[in-house]
Amino acid sequence: MAAAATRTGVRDVLSLYAASATCRTAAWEALKGAAAKSAAVVAIDESADGEAQAESGDDAVVELRLGDEADGGVAGVEEDGTSEGAVDDGPFEPHMYLAALETKHIGRAMLYAGEVTSTQTLLHKHLGRVRVPGAGLIATADVQNAGRGRRTNTWDSPVGCLMFSVQLEAKRGEVLVFLQYLLSLAVLRGVKLAAPQVEGLRLKWPNDIYAIPPGADEPVKVGGVICESVYSDGKFNITAGIGVNVNNAQPTVSLAQLAPAPTRIRREAVLAATLNELEAALAVFESEGFAPFEAEYLDAWLHTGQQVRVDSLIAPVTVVGLTDSGYLKAEDPATGTAYELQPDGNRFDFFQGLISSAL
Repeated sequence: MAAAATRTGVRDVLSLYAASATCRTAAWEALKGAAAKSAAVVAIDESADGEAQAESGDDAVVELRLGDEADGGVAGVEEDGTSEGAVDDGPFEPHMYLAALETKHIGRAMLYAGEVTSTQTLLHKHLGRVRVPGAGLIATADVQNAGRGRRTNTWDSPVGCLMFSVQLEAKRGEVLVFLQYLLSLAVLRGVKLAAPQVEGLRLKWPNDIYAIPPGADEPVKVGGVICESVYSDGKFNITAGIGVNVNNAQPTVSLAQLAPAPTRIRREAVLAATLNELEAALAVFESEGFAPFEAEYLDAWLHTGQQVRVDSLIAPVTVVGLTDSGYLKAEDPATGTAYELQPDGNRFDFFQGLISSAL
């Protein structure tokens, strides 16, 4: 039973889906625990019983009450939920997603609704301390009314956009800067597997997914990644949010439009393939670091040889790769001096206001 999303004030109603009865029961217990600790934020539908539903195969309906600050709207969504030029996109099918999921942990418990305020706000702010053993929790929806990007930026999330947030963990802080790179690569790999007809996807440092549409001269943004973390009990609890234009033609371009013959691409397949690739990549990263992925990442990004201006330097420098700490590596073409470049954190375009330090 998939609950249709209804909005009264700032209430989001989601259904709980899981890859197994064990995952469903674990998720149900974790959510009930969250409700007991923060009843003003999370309420569980007491008419449903997690264990009974796990045995019957029904899906648990979970009512999540978000704070007032989560409410809001996003411009660009038509009244009927569609946009001109969009490929027809029906509701997300959770069971199709679960059938394609091959992970051992990530994404095996999922909260889904037709409409929510923000999956990132839901998982990071309101369920940030909830962890489902053996079933890394994710949240997804067909439409977001207050989708979030980096800092205070909003992410336009109309019908046809794949938007989801996933809970991850890390014991070492240095993992955090590379995680957004692994997430971006996982999306590119997932799209290649789920929709091999899509061409031209590229990466913009540090966390954006771009594409060069056929016949176009300049790349346009089709997706992005946001990572937020809280340190607790000796580890970083991370909530990673990803948005990708899959079948929606607005506000930029979609994956469906990048295919030689525009067609509907299943969001369920892209999501499952992305999480399959992410879990595999994280296992390699844990033992070998980012080195096995660096060539693939640099091959996909837009910046090799790019000239950038740095606030503290007179002449532009040339981007040549990544430093060991995960920031931009650039060189002065005249002197050969190498620099590590970091964004100043106050600008939407990371290539404006770069801060340098000599290597």
